Amino acid sequence: MGVIIGLLTQNLISNVVSGMMLAIVRPVQIGDEITITGTTGNVKEIALIYTILDTKDRLYYVPSIVMFTTIVMKNKKPEEIIRRTAMLFVRVVTNLVSQMIFLMHRKC
Repeated sequence: MGVIIGLLTQNLISNVVSGMMLAIVRPVQIGDEITITGTTGNVKEIALIYTILDTKDRLYYVPSIVMFTTIVMKNKKPEEIIRRTAMLFVRVVTNLVSQMIFLMHRKC
């Protein structure tokens, strides 16, 4: 009897532990657009045993174990892409200016 109960609760316990790990690691947040197992949508809610994914036509309840063990692609928002590009540009320009100053000091 104990073996049967153990087998029946194994998925539930795995789901709860996965939900705790997702709460600690926080790979996605509410409002993020993600793609998981071929389905793209916005994260509407993150609970201990499931995450709700809103795809405009329907809501998907994704078990935490699936979120934890499957590749989740987090789609970047346009403003995040612009911000990262601007940061990269500033970094490149800063490096170029630093190198030019170094070379000017070497020649003097």
